[in-house]
Amino acid sequence: MKLCTNCNSQITKEDVFCTECGTKVETAEKPENTQPQEALQWEAPPQEVPPSETPPWETPPWEAPPQSQPSEPTHPPVVTINKAAVMGSLESMKNRMGIGEPERNATDAYESNMKIVPDSIKATEGEIPIRQYNIAVLRNLLRFERSEGRLQITNKRIIFRAAGRSIGGRTTLQQEFSLNEIAGVEAIRTYRFSFFHLVCGLLVTLIFAAMGITIAMSGMDMGWGTPSVSEVLLMGIFVLVMILFEGGMGGMGFDFSILGLILGFGGLIGFVMIHKKFLLKLVLLGLSFGGFSVVMLTGTTVSALLVLISLASTIFGLALYCLRPDLELMIKNKGALEQSPPVRIRRSRGFWFFGQQDTIGFSEVMPTHETERAIREIGAIIDDIQTLGDLGIEKWVR
Repeated sequence: MKLCTNCNSQITKEDVFCTECGTKVETAEKPENTQPQEALQWEAPPQEVPPSETPPWETPPWEAPPQSQPSEPTHPPVVTINKAAVMGSLESMKNRMGIGEPERNATDAYESNMKIVPDSIKATEGEIPIRQYNIAVLRNLLRFERSEGRLQITNKRIIFRAAGRSIGGRTTLQQEFSLNEIAGVEAIRTYRFSFFHLVCGLLVTLIFAAMGITIAMSGMDMGWGTPSVSEVLLMGIFVLVMILFEGGMGGMGFDFSILGLILGFGGLIGFVMIHKKFLLKLVLLGLSFGGFSVVMLTGTTVSALLVLISLASTIFGLALYCLRPDLELMIKNKGALEQSPPVRIRRSRGFWFFGQQDTIGFSEVMPTHETERAIREIGAIIDDIQTLGDLGIEKWVR
């Protein structure tokens, strides 16, 4: 029950005015809202937002919208070759085919980083290794033979051993000389002219000159349609023959060849820049000569001069390729020459290498980077050991 504010009479909850004095009854206050504030806020309707983007109403004003990260570059898978597995497969194949001997196929054919004594051969009683040199490389191109020659000096002997391989298997050449019987060592290091390399160089140069003409003519518009590869190659050989023997093909109206200039100057620059690699130099010179030959078909004086420069460079490169380094060692004995002739380590000089009794059977004996050092020291080592004995051995071992 409530009381009237004017006359203090009792009134009910449903009364609007006091029944005694007529004063209006004050209405009760509305109950407080107990719902959370968030429920009264306006909610935006749902929108479809891409997964890579953030809605603007969810992004704080001080935070920049996120940017897509660039994808990392993908690298091709690295292919590694197991050299040991490949060599093992080759050795197994050689054993099945009966090439060489199984116990020797499993070892290094060139005996690299091995001392002759005691790794390759047994040492004698009290023998002390003093010096060893990788003195020569021995080759037979027609027989596919290659060996690496080492020379070792001990306190008792001089040993020359060349281990290598050929198409039939492993090869070994070994010669020994008693140190007390040696009167001196003669070494000749020079260059020789090789007719075999001349023929090979000419073939390589002509083949790649024809290829250069073919490549250069493929970029020219001659009005023939689209010739086949064989037709263009035959045309390149024909143009090369006409240039070499007729002096050109004037009056045929060929267009200027940009590819010819690129091949010409590219070959000459490569010839100058590449170190040694004389066979590769001939390949580049052949392409250069072929490219300039196509340019000469335009009939200009400059193009003819370029062909002459390329031809002179080719002849010079061919001469460099034919001059082969050569090494000859001669070990002289103390006995008379009739009874103890000197032993020669040199290349064969006969046709097909037959009938050469005073050679080691290889067509090429080439020096290495240690040859000059060996030539300077061998004589001094032998003389010190023969005259000073143990003091000389101790001197050169240290």
